[in-house]
Amino acid sequence: MRAKLCVAAVGLLLCAGAVTAEAQVRFAPQASFGSETDFGIGARAKLELANMIKSPGFFGIGEFNYFFPSGPLNYWEINANLGYIIPGAQRTAHPYVGAGLNIGHASVNCGTDTGSGISYGGCSSTDVGFNFLGGLNFHTRTKLTPYIEARAQLGHGNQFVATGGVYF
Repeated sequence: MRAKLCVAAVGLLLCAGAVTAEAQVRFAPQASFGSETDFGIGARAKLELANMIKSPGFFGIGEFNYFFPSGPLNYWEINANLGYIIPGAQRTAHPYVGAGLNIGHASVNCGTDTGSGISYGGCSSTDVGFNFLGGLNFHTRTKLTPYIEARAQLGHGNQFVATGGVYF
């Protein structure tokens, strides 16, 4: 399963490199808090799609987050979302909504059976779910663009995630 995820990640990077010069890609570090997975850190890329699909307001978001849940659980996720900026008067904060897919991977060390001495190694699960999101992009007088986002993840673990960061 890890090999498939690595191949998919490399494929996404190659596709991102093939994007025309009309597209604008921005990157951001981010911090998140999940209702089931606690604090997390990650990175995201935002791809403006308005020029590519000839429709204003659409953008793609790809992100990776590593969470630090309490207890022995390890959890990371990859998200691919399509967003749409809600049209309106020019403001300093532009609201958006979106939806997409989530791949979440949870693992825990299953330990050793003390009676038999057998080591069970790691137990893990990788599942796919859906994202529904909304957020705000705050425009400043610099190239830095702060954002906040709320995301409902459904289909595996069903959690609420609040995320924020700064595009550069």
